[in-house]
Amino acid sequence: MTTDPTLHASVTAIRWPGLVPVGRVARRTLRGALIWGAVFALLVWELVNEFTKEYPTAADRARLVKTMGSDVGSQAIFGPAHHLDTVAGYTAYHVIAVFGLIGAVLGLLAGTRLLRGEEDAGRWEALLVGPTTRRRAAAALAGLGLGLLALWAVAATATLAFGRLADPPFTLTASLFTALAGVAGAAMFLAVGALCSQLAATRRQAAELAAGVFGFAYVIRVVAYSGTALRWLHWVTPLGWVDELRPLTNSRPLALLPIVGLTAALAGITVVLAGTRDLGAGILPTNDTAPPHTRLLHSPLGLAARLELHTALGWTIGLGAGGLVLGLSTKTVQGIWKDQTGGVVQRLGGASGGDAYLGLIFLIVALLVGLAAAGQVTATREEEADGRLDHLLARPGIDGAELTAATEAVAEPLVGLMEPTVAYFHRKAWERSQREDLLVHMVQDAAPPGDVPGEIAATILFVDLSGFTPLTEAMGDAAAAALMERFSGLVRRAALEHNGTVVKQIGDEFMLAFTEPAAAVACGLDIEAAASAEEQFPAVRQGAHAGRVLYRVGDYVGSTVNVAARVVAEADRHQFLITGAVRDGAGDHGDATFSGAGTRSLRGIAERVELFEVVPTSARPARAIDPVCLMELDPSTCLTQLTWRGAQVHFCSEACLARFVAAPDQYSHDPK
Repeated sequence: MTTDPTLHASVTAIRWPGLVPVGRVARRTLRGALIWGAVFALLVWELVNEFTKEYPTAADRARLVKTMGSDVGSQAIFGPAHHLDTVAGYTAYHVIAVFGLIGAVLGLLAGTRLLRGEEDAGRWEALLVGPTTRRRAAAALAGLGLGLLALWAVAATATLAFGRLADPPFTLTASLFTALAGVAGAAMFLAVGALCSQLAATRRQAAELAAGVFGFAYVIRVVAYSGTALRWLHWVTPLGWVDELRPLTNSRPLALLPIVGLTAALAGITVVLAGTRDLGAGILPTNDTAPPHTRLLHSPLGLAARLELHTALGWTIGLGAGGLVLGLSTKTVQGIWKDQTGGVVQRLGGASGGDAYLGLIFLIVALLVGLAAAGQVTATREEEADGRLDHLLARPGIDGAELTAATEAVAEPLVGLMEPTVAYFHRKAWERSQREDLLVHMVQDAAPPGDVPGEIAATILFVDLSGFTPLTEAMGDAAAAALMERFSGLVRRAALEHNGTVVKQIGDEFMLAFTEPAAAVACGLDIEAAASAEEQFPAVRQGAHAGRVLYRVGDYVGSTVNVAARVVAEADRHQFLITGAVRDGAGDHGDATFSGAGTRSLRGIAERVELFEVVPTSARPARAIDPVCLMELDPSTCLTQLTWRGAQVHFCSEACLARFVAAPDQYSHDPK
């Protein structure tokens, strides 16, 4: 069976099969980690140079502390500032303020994209067929961790290199800790995204859930830094824990404990939940099995409203709860904000007091809601790419009456053709059956009379696929049925060319009848050549015997048929076995030779039977064998392969590769 080359990936030298998910996720994470690591490096370089150029004197730095350090608006948005009169404090403040938030958002997006997004797209099916496993989930998290480690390594190198330009220069320990503080938010929300990927059934739902967690954490931090009386709230939010690290100024390594603890706890819960759900499902209940409700489904707008209803309700409840908290805190911070007319507040319109505070909070909430709305809009492209919008975007919908009328208009001209079409094919089948029956009677009348009516001389050839059972198990019933259609066409074309009759098909086995042994041998050689020429096709095996058979209503019965069936059972892959009766009747054949295959005891046959192998004179194309489904492959065009114990192993698909990687010893055998 041919497969789309774009679905394949080349995999080499896998020594530890259980690490396949680790490598896959790590590779997909690495590029983004390197890009954002470069952004971190550019940010550090810019901050060090900006401080040196813009604030060269002590007076400039004092003015900086007075304006930015006491600006409650800036602190509410970006967090507290420490030691802004030093290049270390200035750099640390902006790194945590900018990259800390960006890293958190990137972390949650990466967690949902590389776990739930890959699963939605079907790229995890090859590795996680059936129930998801805790081991595979842990391996995927390890891959995310490797990407995070690469980001930290680039950030640490950049901080150390550009920190040498500062006065005084950053120490090695301080540089490493600063990079760690910069990626701490990404680590926590990467774990949040991974957990939400287990809870939700789709990537969109997982991203919305993770974004809600981030939004709540950010709003709590804003409230905490908006007034001294509520400053204790920063210990409630993970973003506040990052602020407590205070890199480059007054480093607090103990603040890493809650960060590490939360990340590890979320990762552990993710692994546990992964072992309790099936592929494509989520932990949170869905309405997949609910009774049908067609309300609002009469238009694309109504469908969109139905799909987004729960999301809208969640945001409404969240905004309501956040508004309640903000309202309660307004009175507390009103006095502090009454004199704030510069900095960020001035750029927002020059308001003061509670109005300035609420205006700033409104701006933040509006940004969060805007990001959520933008995410929903961009998700439409993903829905279209997955084909779920085709029926909505193709044309406006029609109601039931219009659909019925359109269907009848198309069907009415065809109704008159149905009866003559069925009659035509029925007549053709009847004519063929009559021709075969007439031919049998003519052969019977021309041959010496037998003791039993309907007894004629014939050569019976059985053809079947080697390894069809493991192929069906590995590829599924639908793919196996499609393969059988190809095999059936191949066999029937060869039988027609050599004046043979396809008597019947049972599963993957065909029974053919010929009047002459030479025709049966020639047909078998053509079937073998055609199957071997396919780029992806199972091996064929054949067996034939010649003798007297009984013709009964389109079928052939008797001991000759039984012997032929037992002969094909003795054949190996690509082997064509015949009895002495076929060899003697076939004579010399220019395309093959006959070699002895020994005398064998056949099941159910009293006497031992001498067998011969039909060996084609032409060489068979070189083929590799998929150890899982036993499909034969052209190694020059096969894209899915790996090196196993020093040998190159080829696979017809990523699904077979995944089965082999999961249990290689189970498939390490020579196929018959």
